[in-house]
Amino acid sequence: MILAYIDPGTGSMVIQLLLASLLSIPFLFRRAVTRTVRRLQGKPDVDPSAGPAEHDHGEQGGKGDA
Repeated sequence: MILAYIDPGTGSMVIQLLLASLLSIPFLFRRAVTRTVRRLQGKPDVDPSAGPAEHDHGEQGGKGDA
């Protein structure tokens, strides 16, 4: 018979780590699949964390406006 004891604080931390790892896998997989499909289609790889692209058409005033 094997007896094992895990401290409640350590046990909850281990459970939280396992749950976070399991829940993050689908998001990482979706991003990898999306990038691969876009590359196969010949479209540029877009990084959503980069934010919107800056388009200065002079309508709202740019850096050079006085």
